[in-house]
Amino acid sequence: MGLAMMTDMPDTIDRTPPIGLFNFAESYRAAADILAHQHARELRFDSPMRYLYYHCIELYMKAFLRSEGLRVSEMKTRLGHHFSGLRQECISRGLVLKGDDGAMLDWIGDDYMDSRYLETGSKTVASIEGLSRVAVSIANTVGRHLMKKGVVLQTIRESPF
Repeated sequence: MGLAMMTDMPDTIDRTPPIGLFNFAESYRAAADILAHQHARELRFDSPMRYLYYHCIELYMKAFLRSEGLRVSEMKTRLGHHFSGLRQECISRGLVLKGDDGAMLDWIGDDYMDSRYLETGSKTVASIEGLSRVAVSIANTVGRHLMKKGVVLQTIRESPF
């Protein structure tokens, strides 16, 4: 019966609203901050923290795009997890990135998906502290945008770094 109820739901319900994406991003950022600030020495690699920061930044950008009317299906098919495409789409729809935020998004580039898999050898990546600060900056930028559209948000926590 529970399954039948789920399939009877109308397709017009927005199951991925901007506030949902934003709050989901905040959860990933909180988890990353806790790991990075309190438990980093317990991890063998920093990739789990890095991935959480990357993912929250992606979700903040997607919250912005949803608030600008982009459908989830469009984001999946056209943008996926590609930071450069997400960034460009956000900018084309009016998002103004502050200071070094754009440079950090460029630096993340393909490392977003690479952080999920082990690859030995050296490479240059953004610092965990830098990712935390940029995640907060983007959260504040997108949060202000959402609030101008009437979305009520909780106070955005600062980076612990």
